[in-house]
Amino acid sequence: MTTTEAIPMVVQGELGIEFSEPSSAREARGVDEAHGAGTLLATVATPVDTASGADTEANARPIFEYVDEPGASVSDEHLVVNDVTVPIVEPGAKAAALTGDERHAPSVGLTTAELELPPPAPPTPEERLYIAARDATHRGDLGEARRAYTQLLQIAPTHVRGHNNLALLIAEQGNTEGALASFQRALDLDPENPTLLANRAAVLSLAHRYEAAEADLKKALRLQPEHVESLVQYAVVRSRRGRWREALEPLRQAIALDPTHATGWYHLGEAANQSEQLTESVEAFRRAIALVPGMWRAHKGLGNVLDRMGRVQEAATAHRAARAMQAASRVARP
Repeated sequence: MTTTEAIPMVVQGELGIEFSEPSSAREARGVDEAHGAGTLLATVATPVDTASGADTEANARPIFEYVDEPGASVSDEHLVVNDVTVPIVEPGAKAAALTGDERHAPSVGLTTAELELPPPAPPTPEERLYIAARDATHRGDLGEARRAYTQLLQIAPTHVRGHNNLALLIAEQGNTEGALASFQRALDLDPENPTLLANRAAVLSLAHRYEAAEADLKKALRLQPEHVESLVQYAVVRSRRGRWREALEPLRQAIALDPTHATGWYHLGEAANQSEQLTESVEAFRRAIALVPGMWRAHKGLGNVLDRMGRVQEAATAHRAARAMQAASRVARP
């Protein structure tokens, strides 16, 4: 059984930039208590030994961690672009699909001792540098993270995730051209990766290079028409260009594919408000808040729409919540 690598996804717009794994990997994610609240892990299962009856889940190992939405409880990894602070997400891998029979291989009566797994192999030099870069990012030491990724790429120049993550750090430091160069190196290695294309499109969009951003997103969606993050990203670019109604359909498609996508609900709330679809806007903002209660921009958007509808008391409550959440996010910022 094999695994498929996935690069962290970028969604950009009114919330800034947010990185998350493609929705296809979400099915395999789980909580790792050792990493603390708000940090999630995905696992990739090893093949089942049907002779020994070893359970697939027991053989699985963590592959990546990520912060799923703005307002997550992990607050020590951020990207700041144009004074907007949002989570940085770690790269991941897509879990191999397992059938019910594979996940529950029959027992043949072996003892527990006979089923024990060998100790994990020590990390390779590339893995050690990747872990060092990740840990530096968690601490907020982005300079050290960048140095670790640079060293990683010196010994492993084909490390696509390394190029991708280095590009994100360079973008945060305001060097758009440097970030784009790093993305290009990643795409030279993996030219048909829709997530890489969407990541680069986010940086292009922030630089107001909308035509180039749309070209990347159109290619990503040709490669994978139901790529949720690319659908959201494409809608955000439409919105940034003032074409709000054109943003509605890709956002509706995205949340139909992934109803837990809080950022997609938020952007649908904005686009529906601007398109005079006020009832849909209220529902979308409320869905975003239900998924991520700390998303202060969704509270603010809800208040604005309720004001337009004449629901003054409800609007005042939403605006108070927005101010409180925004203040809390500023305190938590490293």
